[in-house]
Formats: sequence, structure tokens, C-alpha cells
Amino acid sequence: MSHRILAAARRTVVVVLAAACTPNAASIRLERAALTGDVLGAEAAAYFTLRIDGARPDTIVGLSVAEAGTTSMQTYQAHRVSDGPDPRPTMVRVEQIPIPSTGTVRFAPGGYTAMVSGFWRPLVRIDSITLTVELSSGRKVSTRAPVLRFDDLEAVLDPGAAATEPHAEPTVADGERLYRANGCASCHGATGDGDGPVSRTLVPAPRDFRVAAPFKGGAGLDQIARTLAVGVPGGGSMPLYAHLTNHERRTLARFLVSLQSPPSDRSSTP
Repeated sequence: MSHRILAAARRTVVVVLAAACTPNAASIRLERAALTGDVLGAEAAAYFTLRIDGARPDTIVGLSVAEAGTTSMQTYQAHRVSDGPDPRPTMVRVEQIPIPSTGTVRFAPGGYTAMVSGFWRPLVRIDSITLTVELSSGRKVSTRAPVLRFDDLEAVLDPGAAATEPHAEPTVADGERLYRANGCASCHGATGDGDGPVSRTLVPAPRDFRVAAPFKGGAGLDQIARTLAVGVPGGGSMPLYAHLTNHERRTLARFLVSLQSPPSDRSSTP
């Protein structure tokens, strides 16, 4: 993780644009904000944590990015099993997001996501954009969010988890253990051939990892890891694995790529 990226994240400034000036007014903070490009077909996706101190109820009713034309709030559809030829979308649009009693709403891969498109200028990494959140109470809060690679998001969105990740490169053996521990075989089969016990109920059928066909989200380790976190472009039945760390997703991706090789070529080393 680049020191420049961490510095950009630490320089994020929160500005409350409108708030009631009363003793009971709750303060609003927009924290750990970042934007990354090319998520599920959108030009970019923004993630952040919104915190409100105090018990005053409120609801997120809108998002905007000053440098872009369109921003929408979307959320992941849990367990999308299609009953027809067209796969169900991975994400669905939401118009409002109630803020729970904890006072915290988190936008993160596998959950709430701000899809952004129509940028006035090309996105440049280590650049930043202005993100604004609007609440039903009329209050607004803005922050500057750095533009990062997807692989660098974790260090900003969840620095505690990123700090504990191992530095060693992923291995095929570790990836196979994650494959079995996370239920991948129930759809893709024990050997990755796509004939797991659940496969016959899914449309489209699960991928046969032994076939070196193009992956919808890209075939590199980082690209497969991103697909595991945010879903398949165009939708489908595969659940997300946002609960895994980025290192674990890359490790699982290492095993999936290895299935395309003859058994004699597979090893537990990267």
C-alpha cells in the first residue's frame, strides 16, 4: 500500500453544508471515503462511512459527485437465483437508506455502493473527487475522496483488516482450502467443473473453471478477486465474497486460475 495513498486518505476533509444550529443538533461525519473505477460496468464506484452523533433519526436520500453527472445508490441482491434465461442483476437501485440507531451507515463492496458515471474529465489515480451525501432532514455533508485502484481500497475502507493481511504471495493450496471452506464446490463442483449439487437449479449454469474461456470481469488474479468482492458484470447467481479480505480473494483466485492447468502442473507454490 503506497504511503501516498494513505496520505491522501488521511487528508480527507469533512464539511457539513447545512445543519440545525441547536443544542440537540447531531454532528455528521463522512469518513473513509474513496472512489475506484470500473465496477460492474459503471465508470466508478464510491464507498464511505457516514456517522451521525446523537439519536436524531434521519435517512440518506441522495448522493452526488461534483465531477460527474450521475450518482445512484445501489445495494447487493442477496442470493439471486434466476428462473429464466436472463440473469438477475447483481445490484439494485435504492432511493432511500434509513440510518440505524447506531448512527452509522457503511458503503462498501458487497453492500451499499454509490455508482458514478458521466465524469467531466478522465479519472486519475491519486486524484480526488468531491462526494456529497444529502439527508431527509435537509442536511448535507461533503468530503474529498481519493481515486484508488480497487486493490488499494481495503487500506482506506478497513485499515484494521488491511494491516493484518499477510505479505506472502497467495498459494494454490491455500486457495483450494478457501474454495472448499466457502462453499464454492456446491455450485462449481469439487474439481471446478461446474457440476456441483446446486448447479442444475441455476440459470445460467455455473462456470467450468477448467475451460480457459474469458472471465466476464477479467482473468487476472486482481480482476477475479474484484469480481468475488463486487459480483459478475451483467448479473448472475454467484454470491459475493466481500467478507473475505482482498488477500484471501486473491488466494482463491490463484486456485481458480490453476484449474486451467494440467494436474501435473499444479503445485502449492505461486
